[in-house]
Amino acid sequence: MIRKNVTSYIILFLLLMALPIIANAQESKIITTKFQSKALSGNLLGISDSPNIYVYLPPSYESSGQSYPVVYLLHGCCMNAAQYWFTWKPIKPLVDQLISDGKVKEMIIVMPDAYISDYLLMYVNSPNGGNWGDYIAKELVEFIDKNFRTMPTSANRALQGYSMGGVGAWYLVHHYPDIFGCMTSHDGMMPATSNKEEWTTKYLVENNLKAFAKLRGIFID
Repeated sequence: MIRKNVTSYIILFLLLMALPIIANAQESKIITTKFQSKALSGNLLGISDSPNIYVYLPPSYESSGQSYPVVYLLHGCCMNAAQYWFTWKPIKPLVDQLISDGKVKEMIIVMPDAYISDYLLMYVNSPNGGNWGDYIAKELVEFIDKNFRTMPTSANRALQGYSMGGVGAWYLVHHYPDIFGCMTSHDGMMPATSNKEEWTTKYLVENNLKAFAKLRGIFID
């Protein structure tokens, strides 16, 4: 009987010793959220004014009270954000590994969905697809800062985009310089001009949108 009790205590002791390890086993996660946007409402293409937003939360987010820098990750054309960042170019395992290897610090990554069939939104303000520039730089940033533990300064906010998202990153960082501190563009379709006004507004809205979009006969000049 004594031996049985001793064995039980040893097992209980080992389980209690393991609790800190179990408690410290942290994993990142991606959540889906949305809100109704004033900037996107009333657009002529009938795009939803409450698109999905996918948010990567780093491994320590749930267990710590710290705040994190934020990267706004803009997808390219022909697929939605989930297809881009979960299937074609899976973000979570990549960032998890970089954090684990100590190559990057923990961060929040925000992936808005800006997909519509037959149309390139470019993340710019347009009466056709909606004011995506204002949605990203003003409404989305405010929403994220209010609902997540961010470091709410431009120095701790970055833009990164691929293809159409690369164009959007260029546009946003130059039109909202007080919001974003840095930007990277991967394979962004940019014009061969040094005129800032052309490659931020005139070119993107008038040339890219007309050239690449099937506008269903409702484009406004």
